[in-house]
Amino acid sequence: MALAASVVDSGAWHAPSLVTGLTDPKATPRTSASPQVLAELRSLMRKAASTGSNAVADIHGDVYAQAGSAPYRSGHLRLNWFVGYRGGVAFAAVDLSKSADGSAAALAGRFLQDIASGG
Repeated sequence: MALAASVVDSGAWHAPSLVTGLTDPKATPRTSASPQVLAELRSLMRKAASTGSNAVADIHGDVYAQAGSAPYRSGHLRLNWFVGYRGGVAFAAVDLSKSADGSAAALAGRFLQDIASGG
């Protein structure tokens, strides 16, 4: 989603890159989330990825995710998104639809099935 925001910001595609070893001496270190907060967030994300139109079926391993929808352009289309993780893989899927009732979960599910099968 950071790449999507980058395109909106600059109007051009920029290939992703990994930046390591750079620290801002003025940056304040962030504390880790508490185990209770993490447990609650994981529970909510697991439920979101296994309920209703967001259910990601036939996937090996638990999927944790959150879904949403936003108007696109004049409001006649919707961007339905599904962002989450399974194991060590984080993902984001976006589906352009005429309805806010849609979900990008099926798209994310196909992606997860493909990587599970080595595709």
